[in-house]
Amino acid sequence: MKIHYLLTATAIFDTTISLSQPLSSSYTDHAAITSTVLTFYRSIDLKSASLMRSTTTPSLIFDGTAFASIGIGAPEPLVGQDIIVPGLLASFANLTTMHNVGNFNVTFIAGEKERANVTAYVLAYHYREVEMPTESPRNNYLMGNLFVGSVVQGEGNRGMDWKLERVELRPFFQSGNIEVMGLTQ
Repeated sequence: MKIHYLLTATAIFDTTISLSQPLSSSYTDHAAITSTVLTFYRSIDLKSASLMRSTTTPSLIFDGTAFASIGIGAPEPLVGQDIIVPGLLASFANLTTMHNVGNFNVTFIAGEKERANVTAYVLAYHYREVEMPTESPRNNYLMGNLFVGSVVQGEGNRGMDWKLERVELRPFFQSGNIEVMGLTQ
């Protein structure tokens, strides 16, 4: 008999800042970037296109190709808000979701515009919308992912408005009933 154990730990406020070159970046920038990523995931949970658009650039690139092997996502990165926002929200239309995001690492980059790279761990809980969330593995699907993104500083909010220009998700693990995601094993 095989017994499998899964241990998961998430530290929501364990954040670090690293500089590839000295810049006049501050903890305020770090907090704004972290807020952008958190708001992006909140837009998924709330199924809000306007909220998702507020956190992303019009030329957003979404790379979920690492999930193509299990039937989730496109085999090529998607480009543009007009494709990504409705497509991403439609994929969660019949699900109740909750995304926990933590362990942020922000690296500021010198360049033409203010830019930064950000990574974070994401625990993504997916429940069938027609059923109340329960501990039953028939009703839910859990994914542990690494979020890898790049952000650019926008014009709004006195220069503190950071927007996602690229999002890449790399899976660590999946657990539960994959049929919840509309897939079969």
